[in-house]
Amino acid sequence: MKSHRLSERKSLRRLVNANLSKNRRRGVISPRLTYTLQSLFRQSPRKGMVIKMFKPTLRLKNVLSIDKKLLYKIKVRGLILDLDNTLSMDGSPAAEIGVTEWLDEMRRLGIKLIILSNNTARRVSPLASELGVDYISFGCKPLPFGVRKAAKKLQNADVPRAQIAIVGDQIFTDIAGANLYGIKSILVEPFHMEGNWTFRLRRKLESAFFSRDFTGKGSP
Repeated sequence: MKSHRLSERKSLRRLVNANLSKNRRRGVISPRLTYTLQSLFRQSPRKGMVIKMFKPTLRLKNVLSIDKKLLYKIKVRGLILDLDNTLSMDGSPAAEIGVTEWLDEMRRLGIKLIILSNNTARRVSPLASELGVDYISFGCKPLPFGVRKAAKKLQNADVPRAQIAIVGDQIFTDIAGANLYGIKSILVEPFHMEGNWTFRLRRKLESAFFSRDFTGKGSP
């Protein structure tokens, strides 16, 4: 099993390297994302650095699985929320069923919320406004700049850094971003599997590290 995983990582590394120049020319995957993936893959698995970088504090079915009992258990009072495939289907103008009610429950519990998305303000602003949640667009996850900005806003609302967690569906952006900044993270499965091949590539890369359930039928 171990040798199989090492072989799979090597194959995926070659895939990323082979697509770097093509992705830059076509603009399908940003050079920043590709460079970040390459840098992470170059680290030695024997030191456990790669796995640690992508390891979440918790793994859940979706955001609706986050409740009072769980937040109390992990001592979290502030959530930095991803948008696409976490609160809403990628590109959809509406939140997933149950998300609005879940946000209301979080507010009732006194949980401070902010959306942090790598997408543009044009995409994020309308839905964030509809949901009544503050937001930061173009977050550049997994780089820590956007995470730091979001965390500072929660800290200004009297939430200690140790009680903040990022919630998102992507290992290479949400979870890596949380670990780079040094806060807790909750990995959720997307409500729907994306059809875009670039997302499928990312999911394939993620599966080299953790088994993922993209059917929306996994257990909390």
